Order: sequence, then C-alpha cells, then structure tokens
Amino acid sequence: GDGYMACANIAFPNNSHAESCVELALDMMSIAAKLSARPGNELTQFRIGINSGPVVAGVLNLQRLAFDVFGDTVNIASRMESTSEPGCVRVSPATWMQLDHTRYVWEQQDVHVKGKGMMPTYLIRGRAAGMPREDSFENSLLQSTSPLITRHSEPMGSLRRSGTDPESSQSQPSVRVVPPTPDR
Repeated sequence: GDGYMACANIAFPNNSHAESCVELALDMMSIAAKLSARPGNELTQFRIGINSGPVVAGVLNLQRLAFDVFGDTVNIASRMESTSEPGCVRVSPATWMQLDHTRYVWEQQDVHVKGKGMMPTYLIRGRAAGMPREDSFENSLLQSTSPLITRHSEPMGSLRRSGTDPESSQSQPSVRVVPPTPDR
C-alpha cells in the first residue's frame, strides 16, 4: 500500500520526539512539493497523522522477522492520518500538548474519530513565518548523537538464534545499530 508508519522515542529516548515527528512530516511535504514542481512530475501530496502515547512493540513470525507496534496510540495516529487534509499534518491532543504552538500555522478542528467519538485535533498547515529551520529533520539527523538504525542482510548464523545452523549461508534481513560518524 501507500501508507507508512514511523515511530519516535522507542529505541532511543528523545524528549522532543513530537517536535521531531512534525518537523520530519513538514520536511517530507516540502521535498515532495519541490519534486512535484519539476516539469513532467505529477503532484504528490501526503496526509500525515501523529499521535503520542504508549505502544506495545514486538517481533512477529520467527521464519521471517517483522517488527510491529500495536495499541490505541497507533490506532489514533491512523485516524489522524485518515482525517487529515492533503499537504497537512493532523495531530492529536496528546501530541499537541508537547509542541511549541508558535512554530506552526495551525487550526483547531473537532473531528469524529472511529471508536472515540468527537475529538479536538490540530491541523498543521506549515511552519510559521520566520521560524528558524535549525530543528529540521535534515539538521537533527546530521547533528544526532543517537545511533542510526539501518536494515541489511547477514547470514542467519550470525544472528545466533537457537535452532539455526551457524554455517548457513541463507541470507535474511536483520537490524544493525550503526554509531553516528562526523560525516553523517
């Protein structure tokens, strides 16, 4: 499908995770708008929804490892996305309470959220004029002191799971934590 989910503050604590998510969303929409403006490209717009709260996370299926997150927080984030407008970010009250409201052009809207009823939400249309971009996703990634997580393939034996053959040459996806370097 064309829906993607990202989580912040799960593996590495980040007190500004809500702000980081909104900044990432706005950066993604800005890049999409720039790419869409090129001759011959189709208009690409995102609907983005953000919620903050606890999740249950785990690995599914031992044959083909898949990491997933579950819970009410995930469901509300999905509802924020489905009720958002193209080119906007809809955030829940739980996320809104963690943001510096002066940084954004926004409006409060009550929307019906399946399973919850009417809920106050906040539609972010962009950054407020004159807001510095030092908190942008690009810059925070470059200045990050947290390791980056990348996906790669390794022989199954290197995972050292019980019941696997250490000499196996079968390649399976796994996750590697890469410490940041000055050039990142």
